[in-house]
Amino acid sequence: KVLASGGRDSDIVLWDLVAETGLFRLKGHKNEVTSLVFVPEHDSLISCSKDACIRVWNLQLQHCTQVVTLHRGEIWSMDLSLDGKCLVTGSLDEQLLCFRVKSRDEMEAEEEGSKRSELLAQSGTLVRRNRSRIQQVQLDRMTPSTNMVPSPSPNASPKSRYFDVLRTGKVFELYRVRTAKETIKKAKRRLKRKREEQGSGSWGRVGKQQQQRAWKARCWNQPKPV
Repeated sequence: KVLASGGRDSDIVLWDLVAETGLFRLKGHKNEVTSLVFVPEHDSLISCSKDACIRVWNLQLQHCTQVVTLHRGEIWSMDLSLDGKCLVTGSLDEQLLCFRVKSRDEMEAEEEGSKRSELLAQSGTLVRRNRSRIQQVQLDRMTPSTNMVPSPSPNASPKSRYFDVLRTGKVFELYRVRTAKETIKKAKRRLKRKREEQGSGSWGRVGKQQQQRAWKARCWNQPKPV
């Protein structure tokens, strides 16, 4: 059994719980380490820090394999779903970032194609209305059969993933991550609405031009004073 710890010295230490000794250190962060999660399928560790970086570590090689710098402020919390497929991070800025954790087969296929494979792939960004500091992010800890979280939408899929955010002021926020099917449907609806707005705008301009022409015609046909 292995334990990972990190703190203000910016180092990550791996511990052997049986022998009660330190195994090795992982160095790379430039500021305090705030959260750590293991990815057992890949024998990897994901860390985040106040240096606004997310790092992926290969525990066998004891080496950093990926650095994500999408946040604009200190990262205070992150969490990995029970199935190990979704990672959510929260920081000092207003963004919540969602990442898809690639499977082992997917990464092997990318490496065969002579492409450097990275474990995390960004799947979405959620902009919060409030910019107060996030204290904790936690994904749902319930299996689909025992999911007791009420669905905010009647069209929500039973496979929907929820996560909660605790921010300063003891304020609790609940979010739902859309499935791929729901995301595509939402994008199509947004595109349709945009086309309709552009169409109504163009017709509005045509109507205004026609009114101007009619006014000029009336002014031209009026009798001139002698």
